[in-house]
Amino acid sequence: QRAFLAIDSYGHDYGYVTSYNWYSGSVPERTTLLAHLFTDRNPYRPAETVKMTGILRQKQGEPGAWDVVPVAGKKITVEYSIKDPRGQEVAKGEVPLDDDGVFTASYTSRPEALTGYYYLYGKVKGATALKNSNISLGFQIAAYRAPEHTVTVKTEEGPWFFGKKLKTKITGTYTFGAPMADARVEWTLRRYRGYYTPPKNGAYSFYVNYYGRMVNGEWKYPAYSRLVQSGKGTLNQKGEMVVAPVLEPGKGIDALLGPGSFVLESTVYDVNRQAIAGRSTTLVHRSNLYVGLRVPRSFVKAGQKASMSFVTVDLDGKRIPGKKVTVTAYLREGKEKKVKRGRYYASQWVTEEIKAGECSAATTDKPGSCEIVFKKGGYYILKATVKDSAGQQVESHSSIYVYGKKGRPMDRNQAKTITIKSNKQKYEIGDTATIIFTSPFKNASGIYAVEQGGIVTWKHITFKGTTHTETVPITQKSQPNVNVSMVLVRGRVKPEKDSKEADSGRPKFAHGRLSLNVNMASKILKVVVTPSKKVIAPGEKITVRLKTTDFKGVPVASRLAVMVVDEGVLSLTGFQTPNPFYIFHPYEGAGTAMMDIRHFIMKRLKKQRKITRNIKQSVMREQPSESAGHGRIALAKKSVEKSKDLLDSKADRDSDGIMDSSVATGTGMGGSYGAGFGVSGKKGGGKRHFQVRKFFATTAYYNPKVVTDEKGMASLTIPMPENLTSYRIMAVAMEQNTKDRYGNGEERVKIRRRFMLRPSLPRFANYGDTFVASVVVNNQTGAKGTATVKIDGVGFQLMEKNTKTANVTQGESVEVGFLVKTLRPGRIRFRFVGYMGEATDAVNPPAVPVHIPASSEASATYGVTETSILQPVKLPGNAMPIFGGLDINLSSTALTGLQDAVRFIVDYPHECTEQIASRLVPIFALKKILDAFKLGKLSDREKREAIVTSGIARLLSTQQWDGGFTYWPGSY
Repeated sequence: QRAFLAIDSYGHDYGYVTSYNWYSGSVPERTTLLAHLFTDRNPYRPAETVKMTGILRQKQGEPGAWDVVPVAGKKITVEYSIKDPRGQEVAKGEVPLDDDGVFTASYTSRPEALTGYYYLYGKVKGATALKNSNISLGFQIAAYRAPEHTVTVKTEEGPWFFGKKLKTKITGTYTFGAPMADARVEWTLRRYRGYYTPPKNGAYSFYVNYYGRMVNGEWKYPAYSRLVQSGKGTLNQKGEMVVAPVLEPGKGIDALLGPGSFVLESTVYDVNRQAIAGRSTTLVHRSNLYVGLRVPRSFVKAGQKASMSFVTVDLDGKRIPGKKVTVTAYLREGKEKKVKRGRYYASQWVTEEIKAGECSAATTDKPGSCEIVFKKGGYYILKATVKDSAGQQVESHSSIYVYGKKGRPMDRNQAKTITIKSNKQKYEIGDTATIIFTSPFKNASGIYAVEQGGIVTWKHITFKGTTHTETVPITQKSQPNVNVSMVLVRGRVKPEKDSKEADSGRPKFAHGRLSLNVNMASKILKVVVTPSKKVIAPGEKITVRLKTTDFKGVPVASRLAVMVVDEGVLSLTGFQTPNPFYIFHPYEGAGTAMMDIRHFIMKRLKKQRKITRNIKQSVMREQPSESAGHGRIALAKKSVEKSKDLLDSKADRDSDGIMDSSVATGTGMGGSYGAGFGVSGKKGGGKRHFQVRKFFATTAYYNPKVVTDEKGMASLTIPMPENLTSYRIMAVAMEQNTKDRYGNGEERVKIRRRFMLRPSLPRFANYGDTFVASVVVNNQTGAKGTATVKIDGVGFQLMEKNTKTANVTQGESVEVGFLVKTLRPGRIRFRFVGYMGEATDAVNPPAVPVHIPASSEASATYGVTETSILQPVKLPGNAMPIFGGLDINLSSTALTGLQDAVRFIVDYPHECTEQIASRLVPIFALKKILDAFKLGKLSDREKREAIVTSGIARLLSTQQWDGGFTYWPGSY
């Protein structure tokens, strides 16, 4: 239903109440475009290609009968712009939507691209119903080293309690699947405050507040977290280590009064110094018993009794009867005290807690309660305490505000809550939901509504007593949830004799909502990804079989996007396999307005004066506008009889590293080696074959459109890269026919050899650097042996012999290093070749860039001569001989050298008013000279006129009403 605004007047005074209490003052926007955008991975390095896929859907129909259909059409496109971390546009384009409502786009960043977060902003064009609908997607460009191992931290099943030992297993595994035997480990256990609410007890507070307190004359607060224990160790041959630190609650001011959250973090170091961390978080309880406290009102009047209700429950929320609960009230007051500091006294403001009342009662199967009289106004802390079976005290906290006898409460909101309960937690299609409403006052009337993305149905109801029952049929259109809402009002009645509430007969208002959740299994596609092998050799081809079925296992013809990506890189950001399901079947929030002026009514005064007036009511109703989700308000007056209720009026009944784009090629060092590579000038014994690994890719495969047949089957043959790692095969699926079912699936494939060389090189080097070019030898041959490793390449000078040996046991990793020196700026290319017995490996890792570790310095001299002249040029003593040069410019005019000045003025990237004006003035001043001497871009008259025209228009756009100019358009 549309929003309305009711206006009432008396004389020159007007009052109103709106059916919406949104702070923005407008009707909430209803979104019709649903979009799921994803990339093949995250993050990326500079110069790599970002592959983007977008699935667009449109919500059509009416509340309770929504359909989500593809956005498709012959002329529908997506216009997009990509901006870097500084907000500068780095790419733009326009791509079509296909018949499935899917678009794809790509962006290749520059080698010198900024690192940070990039965002794609898109707009749908050609779809009238989606005018002004925008989409967005973020991704990250970073300078990173791909992780070569993973760390898992796993604790035993709980529940856990203070004083127990937290038995935890730390596991280090190489991404290619081998355990990290003998790897170094460091771990820490930190303690944080924990919070826990037992199930089915959400109406009660189990919160424990940690206030500061005075300690030796100083106000101190408990620490947010504390280091409990730390340690070091070594993984065993299985790549595992078990630790068991004690779960300590803390001491003194840092002692936890409630549950705690303990984080055990472990860092595992590879022999090449790469450190990867893993962590686990454990909730630790103080006791198996919890006490929950509930305060019916947030404020009471001084001198009146306030009732406190409480429950005692176990960890599962089950009530534990027979426990004596004590509720104590503490008044928090601020006072100024004199504190001696050395020879002098200083004033210090402190907060004190003064015990102001206490009550107690025993719990039963039902909540217990007791009353406290607050004699003085102020802010009170309420603490509920109980003893568990071991005699340990358990507590929870709440608060209440008490206002003085002549004061006024801080919150005059008298709105009550309707208790709503359903007969099930989750419903199946075909069920009938039964909802019981309990009113906080008798004989009320109001409105009951069922909504799902808007009001499905509503009706006027009248309570007979305090309870009312309604039923809701659950259909397929009810997925994923249906909201039921109710608002109740009651006019002024005769005050109750025994009521402790001030003016208990005043008009009242109550409201309540409940979401009925519906099982979504029928909308989920199950995707099974089955590779032909789970462990393969570098460069081997695999066959991937894909199968899509519904929740019953019935085949479903589907379209899938398939990505195969290095698991190590995905772990950097915790990248999850994309899943469109929750985007296109979102949880429907309640949207009905629950606003009534009755809950602002204050109590009736003892001295009253009678006022006779004629009431004219007007209803302001929203009319739909062209813009989606917002409305323009049109006023339509309608006289209503004085005794007519507003609810019954007619007005209210109306209703890169990407394999498919770039494959690394050899640099002259690739190929196959024959029988041995000649150690010390001699041929190695035995016949050995060396296949050089040189094809490395982060994204091994990307295909945004793989279609399964009617049996839900599809098959792909994928040539895999030569990285020694684990690849995640990700499949994102949507139904091909009705297109309202979605899902995803994933599987992993490990790439490894029996004998492996893993280069460990710096990300960059500087000219003149000397460093160790290392390679890590991994032995998975099953036996101990001696590994022989050789280095060669271009762009560096080897400072020692080119061949080394190392003894490596089964499962061990050993680093072998070679001292090298850079020769010149550019790139260094390495090749490592090694063998152990008949097992071999050879690798050409990506080139290492060599930078110049100094800034350039230019010296210049100018002169004029009418004859010959000899100009000496002396090279500075510390100049780099391979960098720099000599430029000589000769001209028959003194205008030589203006080229640089012209280039600076024209190409200056920032365009505030000052810079634009500075660019235009020389153009007008040097007009004839620019034509005659052909100075840079300004020698072209058409380009020069274009610069002048756009510059003047830009200047005029910054001019203000007073004639002055701002630095930027839109600024002041």
